[in-house]
Amino acid sequence: MQHQHLQDEYFKVGMTLVNYSDHIANTDSNTDNVYFEHVRALSLVQCIASSDFMWLYVAFAANVAPIVLVVPSLFNIATTVLEASSEDASTFVRYLFLATSIGRFSGPAASDVLIRVCYANPAFGRKLMFGLLLTIQAVATGLLVVATHGNDSGSGFRWPAYVLGFALGGGFAIMPALVTDMFGVFNTGTMYGLLLTSWSMGATGWGLVAATDVVSNESVASQLWALLVVAIVGVVVLPLVRTNTMDRFYRGYQLTMCDTVLVQVPSRQMRLDKKQRGWNNSTVDDSTASHHRWDFDEIDRLSSSSCNSSVSPILASDGDYGKV
Repeated sequence: MQHQHLQDEYFKVGMTLVNYSDHIANTDSNTDNVYFEHVRALSLVQCIASSDFMWLYVAFAANVAPIVLVVPSLFNIATTVLEASSEDASTFVRYLFLATSIGRFSGPAASDVLIRVCYANPAFGRKLMFGLLLTIQAVATGLLVVATHGNDSGSGFRWPAYVLGFALGGGFAIMPALVTDMFGVFNTGTMYGLLLTSWSMGATGWGLVAATDVVSNESVASQLWALLVVAIVGVVVLPLVRTNTMDRFYRGYQLTMCDTVLVQVPSRQMRLDKKQRGWNNSTVDDSTASHHRWDFDEIDRLSSSSCNSSVSPILASDGDYGKV
């Protein structure tokens, strides 16, 4: 009753009770609103020149590498490695493309569910799902390497291939949404187009290298080994793609993992600002005697500098501010 009376009195005088802890939690600098405000302010040059785009470019190139290397000769690989007839090879290819299509729907849908259910930062949720699919891609590629060296032409090769196709489709489909969340709607087209250049350059380079190659068990095994290394590199560099507000928009470079700052390199301007603030604080905290001594020294310096006609005795300094 007393609590109700107190609340009524607050409303009568036009005041409300505020839960301060909830208010602070809702004004955290890492909320989605703050994040997207910073993202909208990014220019195209800032997006392209960011280290996050560079590492994302490498991770995306790792994701599409099997499409570049394997898909053009997929039918020949099926007939050579699986020792299948033309009909069986066609069935294998159809199932593989079906798995890829399912992945292209399931990957983005799973990232949407993760963001909605866990209230995750959209960019972080999509990066997490992309990293999971890239890890699945690396594991499936490793199983294919084992199956190739073990001359396993049955389910030991087919099912890892289907899983690989699922991971490839899901990772490729998530990327447009991830680019939008990281670099903003207005920069999505250009940034995603730049990412696709990794596909174009890979296809061109591999076409020149493998133009005369004959599909064999040895060539397929070497290709899978290369794809395994590329997938592992993609998994390793993906955590360097920052989606945290405090990291991405830090004045300099900052990398945080598990709420621990691993790397923090402030910009030159930030170091100068900190140095200036430290000098101001030390000046304010000086004792009265030292403060007067600084005044006397400054008066002597200004008096001696007044003899120079090109320098104002009021604005005398080491820089160009005192020039008249």
